[in-house]
Amino acid sequence: MPSSTHRSGWRSCPRWCPSSPSSHLAKLEKAGYVAVHKRFVGRKPRTTYTMTERGRAAFDAYLLALEALLPPRSK
Repeated sequence: MPSSTHRSGWRSCPRWCPSSPSSHLAKLEKAGYVAVHKRFVGRKPRTTYTMTERGRAAFDAYLLALEALLPPRSK
């Protein structure tokens, strides 16, 4: 299922957020991980980013790699 975010949501990020999300998102777009959708709402531009299937697969693989670094869960 695609997920989208509006750029204005990044302004309220904690201190670890990138200072320039557009440059990071451009790299993700070039890699095929996100699709960019630009439109106007009234007279204001609105840009949304949607994770592609390739992006979802890469993110899932990244999460699996991180989980492999964690110790086994005790039951």
